[in-house]
Amino acid sequence: MVVCRQFGLNILNKSTIRHFDYSTCSNILESKLLRTKHLLKYNKLSSDIASQDSKQNLKQTDIQRLKSKSSVYIHWPYCRRKCTYCNFNKYVAKKVDNESMIASILQEWETVSRETGVNQPTSIFFGGGTPSLMQHKDIRQIISHISGGSDIEISLEANPSDILETALEFKQAGVNRLSLGIQSFQDTTLQFFNRDHDAETGQRSLETCLNVFGSRRVSGDLIFGVPGQTVQDWLQELRVLVSLGVHHISTYQLTVERGTLLHKQVKTGSARLPGEEELADLYLAGVQLLTSEGFNRYEVSSFAKEGAECSHNISYWRGHQYIGLGPGAHSRVGFGAEREARINVLAPGRWMNQVESTGDGIVQRRKLDLLECLGELITTGLRRSVGINGNDWNTLSQNLLPFQDLISELNRVQEDKERSGELEGLAWSQDGVWLDNSALNIADHIIPNLYYVLQDLIKFQ
Repeated sequence: MVVCRQFGLNILNKSTIRHFDYSTCSNILESKLLRTKHLLKYNKLSSDIASQDSKQNLKQTDIQRLKSKSSVYIHWPYCRRKCTYCNFNKYVAKKVDNESMIASILQEWETVSRETGVNQPTSIFFGGGTPSLMQHKDIRQIISHISGGSDIEISLEANPSDILETALEFKQAGVNRLSLGIQSFQDTTLQFFNRDHDAETGQRSLETCLNVFGSRRVSGDLIFGVPGQTVQDWLQELRVLVSLGVHHISTYQLTVERGTLLHKQVKTGSARLPGEEELADLYLAGVQLLTSEGFNRYEVSSFAKEGAECSHNISYWRGHQYIGLGPGAHSRVGFGAEREARINVLAPGRWMNQVESTGDGIVQRRKLDLLECLGELITTGLRRSVGINGNDWNTLSQNLLPFQDLISELNRVQEDKERSGELEGLAWSQDGVWLDNSALNIADHIIPNLYYVLQDLIKFQ
């Protein structure tokens, strides 16, 4: 049994889901969706929009209001050292041109927000890299410039060693939610990961952050599936977090990515990761423990007590707009036939030069067809315990494919005795579609089936 994998691949990859910048995942997802792009009669659908007016329930004023809102992701690509598992866009630099970086981030925001019409940021997330290496004054300047003083969630990814003595300064700069990359409370595991903190520092840092930000505004992040880890080892890690009073926990499966030291270690046999059955046991034991402690698994990798959920991530999973600023950041802007995927220049120096020259660092823009657009919503939305809301579906698709058409197709497939088994674990109503609680444990086996239903629905429409 394979448990919890992302987009038909590994979904518990450390930090991919936390800020969900798609830096690792979107290219993989896009290539998978493009393999069936020839099935989409998108031009016909676009030309038929006028004939679908009777089906549309989204008023033009509502569309304009939605287009004015977006979450904002800011990528700070610099790190003190490279973790053995990380293949994110990051750089270990002896010297960072902070002044130019901040000026470029602000300029890119001005350019993109003016072009897209986004003037109401719904949340800001500083990711990386290691944004806790940023100067507090720079954080304050960015928050003030982008948020305009509005009361929104502002999250920062932080390493324990960076935040231990500076948590209060980050809060005073405007950060109101912290995602703390503890990763483990075992020194041997932290050394294996090449982290720059030890277990004691991780615990003291978490205690400090909880005192400064409060239990509902701190996420403790852990990685499972390390060599030699037993179920009891993993449960003990989780018990430490729970005992310290944290109200949000993110759990990520250690994933082997090409180009990392971990990939080399596994390939040469110097490191052996747990098998799929062992990973299943680790994950399910963690779910059971956290559920018994009052945590709700509101997304496959995310557990929270009431009121502690990450609204920034929820916005991604619901198919809302998000704007990525900084080297290598990804964006999704627009809805329906106007939905566009954007990718920024990877290298910080080249990104800054382009921003200075053109106003933004975007290196690739691509319109998403309907299959890609709704396929992304399926792969992210079905990871949530509440699933996909019909209103979110219609908003994203602009009723090019109304949600009720999907429900009708699901009902038709369910009545087909030869195909009804494909929908096992899926539940739906006129208002939404979701996975039942046990099906979330094997989401990778079920999510593709709904995608295939969508694919056929578009093909024969």
